[in-house]
Amino acid sequence: KLKEELKRRGVPFRGAGVWGKRRKNVRVWGPSALASCFSVLKSAAEEVCCCAMSSPELKTDASSVIVIMSARRSFVTESFFALSPKEAGQACGDSISTFENKEDFFYALISDGMGSGAKAADASSVCGIFLKKMLTAGNKRDAALNMLNAAFSAGGDDVCATVDLFELDLLSGKASFVKSGAAPSYVRRGGKLFRIQSKTMPVGVVRALEAEQVAFNTVDGDIIIMLSDGIAQSYGDISWLTRLLSAGWEDNLRAMSKKILDAAKRNCEKSDDMSVLLVRINEE
Repeated sequence: KLKEELKRRGVPFRGAGVWGKRRKNVRVWGPSALASCFSVLKSAAEEVCCCAMSSPELKTDASSVIVIMSARRSFVTESFFALSPKEAGQACGDSISTFENKEDFFYALISDGMGSGAKAADASSVCGIFLKKMLTAGNKRDAALNMLNAAFSAGGDDVCATVDLFELDLLSGKASFVKSGAAPSYVRRGGKLFRIQSKTMPVGVVRALEAEQVAFNTVDGDIIIMLSDGIAQSYGDISWLTRLLSAGWEDNLRAMSKKILDAAKRNCEKSDDMSVLLVRINEE
């Protein structure tokens, strides 16, 4: 396909190659005139490979000019969070983490240990540490979740925790939520608010992992809103929360995360650990 596109655009070349699955690499070689076609080469490669490409790199050998490009990240993220324990001075049973791996994936995670206090904090912390280590090492998401569930199920200590995991491919913008017992999340796109929820059990409750995945394509400016069930306490409509996330929205994520937490303390009937994580996605 790349060769056909280069011919169509009148690029002088002798050969071309593309390799890689998600992260495409491109090599085009030909006469010295190829060095003056950088912008056309980059445009053609992006169209054929369906991803943003790095600036072309030029190499030469005895008989050819070689142009090399590789897929680059199309998206960047900005994130802030706020959390509060059920009781002042008590450990918070929720844990939050955001991280990237070498495969150009971004992850955001909220884990809520069942109950409150030190035992809940330990369970959610184990979830966060385990998944971060597994995913940053390049392990597949589903394999990491199944291993986590097996470890909790085999423990025999009635230890369980929810997992709310957001995954973003920074190359393509493809994203997904994986929820196991987690509270609803929201995607704010422009002035519209989309709710994402599942009805699954936390990890460690049953031997076969129960998790639901919701996949979608992100666009420039999307806001990901992740909450623990201390804030989203009902799967029904929460009028104060939806009003706040729509009409009461502020673009400052740090201020908005605190605003949501403060509003939850005023509006939620039952006291519980509370956490909110906001992620803004922008095109690079």
